[in-house]
Amino acid sequence: MVTIRTATKSDIPAIDSLLLASQLPTGGAKESVANFCVAEDKGKLVGVGGLENCGGNVGLLRSFAVLPEYRNQGIAKQLYEQVIAHARQSGISNLYLLTTTAQDYFARFGFAAIARSKAPEAIRNTQQFRELCPDSAVLMSLSAKSGCGGCTTATGPSLTADPESNSKGLFDSGFYCAEAALLAVAKHNGIESPLIPAIATGFCSGLSRTSGMCGALTGGILGLNLVFGRDREVESVEQNYSAVQRLVSEFRAACGSTKCSELLGCDLGTPEGQQTFRENKLHERCREYTAIATKIAVSLSDGALPKKP
Repeated sequence: MVTIRTATKSDIPAIDSLLLASQLPTGGAKESVANFCVAEDKGKLVGVGGLENCGGNVGLLRSFAVLPEYRNQGIAKQLYEQVIAHARQSGISNLYLLTTTAQDYFARFGFAAIARSKAPEAIRNTQQFRELCPDSAVLMSLSAKSGCGGCTTATGPSLTADPESNSKGLFDSGFYCAEAALLAVAKHNGIESPLIPAIATGFCSGLSRTSGMCGALTGGILGLNLVFGRDREVESVEQNYSAVQRLVSEFRAACGSTKCSELLGCDLGTPEGQQTFRENKLHERCREYTAIATKIAVSLSDGALPKKP
């Protein structure tokens, strides 16, 4: 199974070999290896992607390559997502890249081509810009970070925000369980979409009061789908499935069940159940379930689970 991890100094020879095989420059990779991620299969390095921190809030994406026999499996996308997450954690909000062959690919993630003359000084001073990449290389900038294909993000998540607290605040403001959990997970991962939170509404109250799965849990699942879900039919579903399986398992262990009626002890689809819900202030229990589902989903999206192959 292919796993994604942060590169180390010991990876430098394999990174250089892969970049050379992909006809990409190796200059500067050694100095920025702490900002690189690699894809590994049974000890073999099969993919790489990196970031050059140019100072301030400016960064240069570089050195993305996957061995031919491992392409079309979603590896490049997961390397990209890992590097983007690292950039956010490093306070980098303005990203650039140079490419001669992958303009269309990076456009999927919100990058747009700009004139080289508009490159900020921090980018112009990089070895990639000055020496390594040909003048024909297209300069691209990220005007809206992408979280999952067509879903765009603005400035990324607030790293100081507590997702559990966010979910409770959203719940208290009037959003229901699935909506609040999805919003909190999406916010933490810097994902915005006009479909959020509307896509979660029918999952609230145990699948619209049908005694189905807990809405908080389904909201967490929807959040994981945004992070790990597929953009193309050729990509593997295994990482998404594994993340959801772990979320369901950990939620059940923490709460005792995954079914709304069992968690609340009443059936929200009946007048009697709704009365029990109101009289016993069971919304407070739903609030806690929302926070628990959010906490688990966020821990998985943050890397408790290896990125999808």
